[in-house]
Amino acid sequence: MVYHDVDDKGAEIRRFNKGDLVVFTGHRYSPDFVYHDGFEDDYHLGIVLGPVGGLTHPYIIYHVYWFRVGRIVHTIASHMKLADEP
Repeated sequence: MVYHDVDDKGAEIRRFNKGDLVVFTGHRYSPDFVYHDGFEDDYHLGIVLGPVGGLTHPYIIYHVYWFRVGRIVHTIASHMKLADEP
């Protein structure tokens, strides 16, 4: 289940639980964050392993295992959604 919060600027913050199946929705501009591996086009389906460094970072980042690339990648919450979410 994904939880939606609002930050101090009114922007939506998505929070995921360990074990959630997610799909990559695409890279949205996030200052100071780039996917360096070049595989983001292959992040179709993944599983959330947990948050990176707690939930205090201004961009909520999760460890996600992406099945197609077989890698764990730090992924910003706003770049993914639940696999069964419309």
